[in-house]
Amino acid sequence: LGMSVPSGGIDWDIVADNADICDALVNIPGPTTQKRYTCNGQLFTTSTHRDNIEALLSSCNGRLTWAGGKFKIRAGAYESPSVTLTANDIIGDIQVRTAPQRQDRFNTVRGIIFDPDQQYQQIEFGEITDAAMVTRDGGSKLYRDLVLPFTNSAYMAQRVAFKQLAQSENPIIAVVPTNLRGLKVAVGD
Repeated sequence: LGMSVPSGGIDWDIVADNADICDALVNIPGPTTQKRYTCNGQLFTTSTHRDNIEALLSSCNGRLTWAGGKFKIRAGAYESPSVTLTANDIIGDIQVRTAPQRQDRFNTVRGIIFDPDQQYQQIEFGEITDAAMVTRDGGSKLYRDLVLPFTNSAYMAQRVAFKQLAQSENPIIAVVPTNLRGLKVAVGD
């Protein structure tokens, strides 16, 4: 039923670190806490591996990458840099794209989850809007719609939405040609 990936084909140290990120307790309204992210739902063997993986990763705003012969699974959280590149490591012109086109931008995230308190019916979670971004976009709300099939808490869904909104505010993409030291950097580092 799976992808037949051997255990050695997964970077378990990164999995453990990111499981700790997901398990960290965060405050929610009221005198209580909940885990930052949990994964709650069901997979279907009729779905593709890609669709099932994307559904699983949606619960933690995560991503799956492959580097150095191993799959790396990361939750949507900041990671401190682990490699420093200097001017001596750069071997060509740097290309920078500073802003996405308007059709690719969003300033409001909304979506649906499956609520266990309502017999797992689809419900909308509260939208997350950045007023400064709306102003930047001429006062128009530009929406990104999410379906979070493995998220069963509106608070968790709002954390995922907030993270995506925050990431969209930092749209700088740089292409930096490096010497071999650049091979120490993988997607997500």
